Amino acid sequence: MLSILKDKRELRRIGKGLLFVSPWLIGYLLFMAYPLLSSLYYSFTKYNVISPAHWIGLQNYIDIIQGDSVFYQAIRNTLYFTILSVVFGTVVSFAIALLLNNIRSVGSLFRTIFYLPSILPAVAGTILFVWVLNPSYGVVNQVLRFLHIPAPAWFSDPHWSIPGLVLLGAWTAGPWVIIYLSALQGLPEDVYEAARIDGCKRSTALFKITIPLLSPVIFFNVIMSVIGGLQTFTQGFIAGGLDGVPAGSLLFYGMYIYEQAFAFFNMGYASALSWILFIVTAICTALVSRILGRYTYYEN
Repeated sequence: MLSILKDKRELRRIGKGLLFVSPWLIGYLLFMAYPLLSSLYYSFTKYNVISPAHWIGLQNYIDIIQGDSVFYQAIRNTLYFTILSVVFGTVVSFAIALLLNNIRSVGSLFRTIFYLPSILPAVAGTILFVWVLNPSYGVVNQVLRFLHIPAPAWFSDPHWSIPGLVLLGAWTAGPWVIIYLSALQGLPEDVYEAARIDGCKRSTALFKITIPLLSPVIFFNVIMSVIGGLQTFTQGFIAGGLDGVPAGSLLFYGMYIYEQAFAFFNMGYASALSWILFIVTAICTALVSRILGRYTYYEN
């Protein structure tokens, strides 16, 4: 009898818990699970929104892999941008965090200055950067000419267009800077005191103490940057249009999915492209996790 009563109480607790989380469960099923499974189904169909979907099996994937040259161009651009932005953005944001950590007296002012660009909407920030890097009258090129340094054509040159967007990413790296700075300020001081007593130089302490202790934070930021870089859309669309000018150098994978889905209404083909992006993202994340995991130090 007591066991039956306990079971009833447990069922009531579970029912109340499900009742309280039901809004989230309904929202998840409607706005996450259903679109996800629908896109998987449509990736095996020929579907243009107007007419019913027609099952064609793996044909979309075969067409992408075997005969779509734009697919390979888009994925090359995306991978190139991701690698550059992750490496350059990580180094710049970590260096800025180190600088801010050493000037704590006026740190709040500089933290605000470095964080402000990340508040700008992506569209406004990209338009501003296109103007700043304008090859004719942009501020950056004017300074370079004043210093007698060759000035790139930036978004007018296919070799410099992606580096221009990488600079934009580093300019809006405020959130990563704040994460690194908070981690730096949480490091134990006694470790550095012991290192100074042993005659350890600052450069040695940076590479032997600071970076190993911050390796979990670096690992997290790199993983999130890789995922974000592979999903880049807005910056390339604003700077280069849907065709990714100049010469398709700014045609990113997300833009190609958008073009197939909403310009050509090839929803089945776009769904297949999306699942390929998911697979590529999973592979890249696993590779980065495997490589950086060897050098990540976790305190017990």
